[in-house]
Amino acid sequence: MKTQSTFKVFQNGGYEYIYIYYRSHNQTIRINTKYRYLKAYMQRDLYYKNVKPEFETRNNLMRYLKEKVDEYIRKKLDLGEVPNQAECKQFLDGTFNFNIIPPRERLKSVLGHYEDFLEFKQRELQNRQSSKDYKSLHNALLDYERLTKKKLSFNSMDSLDFLHSFRDFLSDSRERKDGYLTQGNMQDNTVNKRISTLKTFYKYISNKGFHTFKQEVMGFNVKKLSNTIIALSKEEIAEIYHFPDYTPKDRYIIDVFVLNCFLGLRYGDLKSFREGEFVTNTEGQQFFLKNNQKTKTHISVPVVGTAKEILEKYDYDLKIHTNQVMNRRLKEILEKHDLLGAIVKKTRKQNNQITVEEMPKRECVSMHTSRKTYITLAIAQNIPINAVMEATGHTQLSTLTKYIAKVQKYEDFEKMGTL
Repeated sequence: MKTQSTFKVFQNGGYEYIYIYYRSHNQTIRINTKYRYLKAYMQRDLYYKNVKPEFETRNNLMRYLKEKVDEYIRKKLDLGEVPNQAECKQFLDGTFNFNIIPPRERLKSVLGHYEDFLEFKQRELQNRQSSKDYKSLHNALLDYERLTKKKLSFNSMDSLDFLHSFRDFLSDSRERKDGYLTQGNMQDNTVNKRISTLKTFYKYISNKGFHTFKQEVMGFNVKKLSNTIIALSKEEIAEIYHFPDYTPKDRYIIDVFVLNCFLGLRYGDLKSFREGEFVTNTEGQQFFLKNNQKTKTHISVPVVGTAKEILEKYDYDLKIHTNQVMNRRLKEILEKHDLLGAIVKKTRKQNNQITVEEMPKRECVSMHTSRKTYITLAIAQNIPINAVMEATGHTQLSTLTKYIAKVQKYEDFEKMGTL
């Protein structure tokens, strides 16, 4: 969606004038600057050349008017609404105010506004997996009201006291059997995610004109812990893949997990596996192609070795369960057969307290581990980062830096330091 206007030339009364122009979703904005288009004196961007004193004044006034139009467009888009001509003119005349709130909107509760916000984010994210964080925060706010027996208000939420209280609430344990929607007991990294989502809601409310939150509140955060990446080695993948005593149903779960250790798909893309396609180039090399659900990028994953073997076994037709079901079944299978029993250390940070637990590696394994494994193995094989990103759908190099640190080898640095 376009977020800024441009200059264009239109005829009016037999003369050509410079207009500020914007079009999106069948809505057009055309604002006449009242300045004539003089071909001999125009730059390519439709500002005047600085050859006459009055031209600099014209340029400054045109620049100011365009900035005001762009401000109007930006605010409308932030509210999830489509800009329109009549309202834009009112905004420029000073007769339209974004902070004027309809009476019925004033009567809504905080959670009523949050439901509007949730609907807006779901439209924006097109109901992708990313919207689950917004749903989770909604449940947490409902539980917070139930526990405190107080209705939330923007005034009460606009304080560090509230944020400290809500942070502690997210960290504390609750029982769902008592009627709560959330269990709490969150680590600081998850609490950080909920607080970040809450501040996105605050920005939405500010843009709507319902309440402007204090700067110190918008700057609040919970420090994250840089987690140790749990990934499998090729030997560990072989341990679970070649184990002979699975039931057919268990074998299917393991095969899907191992397959993704060599495809590295996000779970949303694995779940919508059938929307992708397999192509073979002239050299006989096979690739899995798909539009990535999260980043909307096009991924191209080479299909090699064990991945091809598993796909051929199931005739390229996989039915994937929900993430929750797959994670639960995977843990049950590994536990039942005492697989991946090597002890690992897992660090937790909760309420700013760091603890280290030792546990069998299988307790840390989930379907997402298969994607982490794919990236870790690829980097360990010195596959170029840009090639890894094309396969995984990552759009930011910084996301992969934690994996680069994971596969550092002391021997490589030792060789570099030896003369």
